[in-house]
Amino acid sequence: MSGAWHTGSSANGQKLAVIDRRELHEAIVRASATAFRSGVPAVRLDGLAALDASNRLVMVDRSQARRESLKARLAEERRIAKRLRLRAAGEEDGGVADEYRDDAREHTLAAKVLETELAQAESAQRELSLPERFSGEVEFLLAGIRALLDPSGAVDRDVAEALDKVLDNLQVWEASDHRIAFSFNWLIPANGTVARFGPITGSVDRLGRLMTPAERGSIEAGGIDRRTRRVLVHELGKSGLNYAIARAVSICPFPQLAEALLGGEPNWPGVDDEFDHHEFNEYLRQRYDSLIGWAKGVYCQTNPKRQALADVVAAMGGEARVDQVRVVARELGVKDTDLLPMTLPRIRATTPTWEPSVRRLGVWDCSTTVEANSMASIWCGTCNAPATAVVRVPEVPGSLLCRTCCRSPFEPERVFPSVYLNLALVPTAIPEELLERAKNLATGTIKKGRAAWNERQAAEAAFALRS
Repeated sequence: MSGAWHTGSSANGQKLAVIDRRELHEAIVRASATAFRSGVPAVRLDGLAALDASNRLVMVDRSQARRESLKARLAEERRIAKRLRLRAAGEEDGGVADEYRDDAREHTLAAKVLETELAQAESAQRELSLPERFSGEVEFLLAGIRALLDPSGAVDRDVAEALDKVLDNLQVWEASDHRIAFSFNWLIPANGTVARFGPITGSVDRLGRLMTPAERGSIEAGGIDRRTRRVLVHELGKSGLNYAIARAVSICPFPQLAEALLGGEPNWPGVDDEFDHHEFNEYLRQRYDSLIGWAKGVYCQTNPKRQALADVVAAMGGEARVDQVRVVARELGVKDTDLLPMTLPRIRATTPTWEPSVRRLGVWDCSTTVEANSMASIWCGTCNAPATAVVRVPEVPGSLLCRTCCRSPFEPERVFPSVYLNLALVPTAIPEELLERAKNLATGTIKKGRAAWNERQAAEAAFALRS
C-alpha cells in the first residue's frame, strides 16, 4: 500500500481509519444478506448456551464458567498448601509438623491436577458440526439487522447491548488505500446452544486524508506519546508559536523540526557532508517566526489528486494537452472539474501559498477547447527534470520538491534533507497502456457544447437498449 490515512489529531497509531458509521452498518447488512443467500459456514459452539429469559437474549459460556471455577479452586488449594507449610515450619512437635507437611503435599498435588485441567480447558476450543436442518431463534438476528438499519446510525443502550450479543468478533483492516475491509460472525441460538455463522466479510470507503510514508513510519514505530506531545505543545507555545502551529509541529514525524524551533541545533539525517545544519535550522526558525496560522493538528497536508496530476504530466514528457491529461486523470480518480482549481495557486491570508503542481499553458477560458490548452510540469532548474514531490508543509516553498535533488523550484538555492521527500505521497502508478492511449488521442475526439451533449445522449440510449 502507498499510505495510511490520517485520522485527526490523535496520530499515535491507535486509530486505523475513519469510516462512516451508517455506511458500515448498511454494509454489514448487505454482506449478511449475500452470505445467507449464497451460503455461509456455520458451527455449533461447544460450551456456549443461549437462554431466552423474559424475551431477552442471554449468552452463557459454560466453558468460561468452568474455567473460572477451576481458577478459583486452584487458588484455594495453593493458599491452603502455603498455610500448612508455614505451620509445619513453625511447629515444635516433629510429629505434628510431619502431618502438616503431608497435608500440604496433598493440597499441592490437588493444585497440580487443577493446573492440568485448567490448561486443557483454556486450550480447548471445540467447534461441533450442526445437523443438516435445525431450529434457530432468528428473531434475534432480525432484531440486530433492524437496529443496524436505523437511519440515525445510533440505537439506545438496550438495543446496542442485545446487538453486541449476536454480532461477534467484528474485525477491520486496510484493504487498500481507499477501502477498509471487515469481517464478523452472527451468533444465533439453535437447538439449546449457539450456532456461529461466518466469517462474513465486506468493505467500506475510508475517510480522512492520505498519510505520507514519513507519518506512517512514525506511527508504525510507536508514534509520539500523548503526554509527550502535550509537553511539546506547551514548550512550543512558550517559544512564541500559536497553539494551532504548535500542535501541528508536535506531530511532525521527525523530531529535528521541534528541536530546531525550540532553539536547538539538531543534525539532520539524509544530507551530504557539505550540508550546513546550523543555516538550515536558522531557516526553519525564520520561516515559522513569520507563519501566522496552519491547520490545527495537521503538520503535512496531503492531496492525492495534486500528486497524481504532477505525476501524469511528468509521465507524458512534462507537457500534455488537457484532453490527453483527462484520459489518464479520470482513471486515477481526478475529475474534469478538479483540473481548473488544481492548476491555480491556493491562496490564504494566514498560510503560505500552495502553488499548483503543474502550470497552465494557453488561454483557458470558455472560448477555448480542451485540446487548445495544455499543462506543463514545474521543472527543477538543477536537475532539468519535472519536480513532482508535493510536500505541503510550512517550510517548503510552493509545496513542491524535486525528488532527485530535494530542492524547491520556487527557491532552488535551498536544499532540504532527504527525509522531506517522505512527506510526499509515493509516486502515482500509471498503467503504460493508459499513457499510450492518452498520447495517441486524436484532436477533435472530445467535443464541447451541444454536439457533445447529443453524442453522449445517443451513447447512453444505445447502452440502455443493449442492456
